[in-house]
Parts: sequence; structure tokens; C-alpha cells
Amino acid sequence: MEKGHVELGEILFVALLVMGLAAAVILLVGGNGAPASQTTEPGNTTQNATPEAPPAQAESAANATSNQTQPPVIEAQQPNVTNKSMDQLFQDGLERADTWFYSSAGSGNYDTKTYGWAMGLANGTPDSIPIKENDLRAADVRFDRRYVDSLRGFTFRMYSSPGFAAPTKLYGIAIFTSNSTPLDAANKTFDVQYDPYPGGPQIMEGCRVINSSAWATSGGSPLTIYDITCKIMYGVYP
Repeated sequence: MEKGHVELGEILFVALLVMGLAAAVILLVGGNGAPASQTTEPGNTTQNATPEAPPAQAESAANATSNQTQPPVIEAQQPNVTNKSMDQLFQDGLERADTWFYSSAGSGNYDTKTYGWAMGLANGTPDSIPIKENDLRAADVRFDRRYVDSLRGFTFRMYSSPGFAAPTKLYGIAIFTSNSTPLDAANKTFDVQYDPYPGGPQIMEGCRVINSSAWATSGGSPLTIYDITCKIMYGVYP
């Protein structure tokens, strides 16, 4: 080769060298897929996507939302039904009176006397006599000097110690064929006037309700029974 001239073989050698370098660059850059700066095709990326909740978790979330928006179902409480007679209801009430008294009474012997009144027959049910407005038959027992049309029976027991070593205790039971009466007033004390007492009408003073229960008769009438206690009893004088 003369000085200053490039021979054809050298030109071919350089060309092949350049092509080889170019191919190497292409293999290094694009042979393993898109370069790091290249954006993948839409729909194939998962880096910023919010993962979907598993079916079980999604169902739990739906149930929680459903439970929060639906109020609980509350079934109306129905009163107990009884077919007992007035006398049977009196006996039940007097047994409760004994429990009330002896649970707080001191040791010793006590004398008891029991009195009762019922509208109609004692072996009849409370609703055997329908309610009548301004029924004067209920006036034999009055509460704060007023009679209540729905009253069907009243009984009470007196507990006294021999020699009057302790004050006489009074417990009574009032039975009404109604679901509300004047005795329902909260924290109220009242007087009871009991006219059928053998020695003449008596006033029981400072009475209060210690227990009440709602019932229904087998005939479907409402029935409310009150256990009461009174502080003192004395005769009605003109």
C-alpha cells in the first residue's frame, strides 16, 4: 500500500469492524426487551394498580355494611296468660306478702289477720264481670278517696307481734282488669279506704307499690296485679 492511500481491504476491514460494534450495541440495548426508560403497553402494568379484595373479604365488607344499615328487629313482649280465679290470685298474692314480711321481720312469733273483697264470686275469673263506667260496685275500696272502675279484688294481711312489741305491718294485693291504673304513678304514696272491714271502714295510710305484674286473662282481657305495703291503718270516724 502506498503512503496516503487506503487499500480496499483495509476499507472492508473497517466497515466490518463498525458493523460489528453496531450489532453489539443493539444486542446490549434491545436484546433483553425494552430499555428501563421504556413504558410498557397499557393494561400490562401492575405497579400502581389497587389490588382487588379477595371474594371472602368483599363479602364480609358487604355484610358489615348491610348490618349497619338495617335496624334490629324487636319483637313485642306479650303478657303471660292466666285462667286463675280471684281466690287463687289472692292466695298467690298472700304468699308473696308472707315472703315480703318474713324476709325483713325479726325473730319471734307473729299473729296474722287476713281480709278481702272481690267484685262478684271469689271462684270466678277477674274478667267475669265486664268493666262498666262509673261502676259504684267498685266503691267499697277507694284509692285516695276515688274508686276505680276496673278494680276486681283487694285483699290484705296484717302482721302483729304479741303484746304489740313491734308495729303492725300491712301488705295488700289489688287486682285490676286494666293495663293502667292510678297506682302506676312513679314514687307515689297513696291511701286506701277499705269499707268492708268488720269493725267499720278503715284507712290504710302511706301505701306504696312494691311490685306489679301485667297479665292477660284466658278471655283476652288485660290484668294488672299490684303488691302494696302500708304504714298504718285506723278507723274512719265521722
